[in-house]
Amino acid sequence: MRDDRSQAYTLEGVFAAIIVLSAMLYGLQIVDVGPWTSESAERTEQLRSQAADTLDLAASNGTLSRAVRCYGTAGKRAFDGGRLNTGTPRSTTLERMLNKTFDERDYEYNLYFYYWDGSGEQERVVASRQFETSGDIAAPSDAAAIVSRRIAVYDDQSSLYTTETDARECGTEFDSLKDTSPFYMPDAEPDKPLYNIVEVRLVVW
Repeated sequence: MRDDRSQAYTLEGVFAAIIVLSAMLYGLQIVDVGPWTSESAERTEQLRSQAADTLDLAASNGTLSRAVRCYGTAGKRAFDGGRLNTGTPRSTTLERMLNKTFDERDYEYNLYFYYWDGSGEQERVVASRQFETSGDIAAPSDAAAIVSRRIAVYDDQSSLYTTETDARECGTEFDSLKDTSPFYMPDAEPDKPLYNIVEVRLVVW
């Protein structure tokens, strides 16, 4: 009798589990996740469009080149969107553009600079705005928008230093890139006027 009763309890448990799983599967089938998926895709596409416009404008007026040549000078390792030094004339124009487009709307972003080293390999630095304060690099979400632009920098262009105590600022023109040492990016073409090709990648989420 005890064995029969135990088997009956076991069968009841199995049937109950089957019913619960069937109900869950049925419920998942009738739930429409389309609106959430569509909204996320639309938001990502909007961010991608804004990021592309920002880099296009920055590349066309020399702002992107200035930002690339400012990075790493006098300890500048982050582009904070001008939020930490708003109104400071020596913050890069790119930072102020990022501030208006993304910071003020509570979006996160990272900038990645890809360049060529002397052996023909590609290197990368990250100009994350989080790096300056925490030493960490913010991790983009799965729905991040990614755009990139390539620019050329030349030997006779100047690196940008600051004489102020705030290392986040970009200073006035200093030595030419060819004569700047140390500098995070090497001269990939020592015998040619071209200094390097930089891919600037903007990731927004």
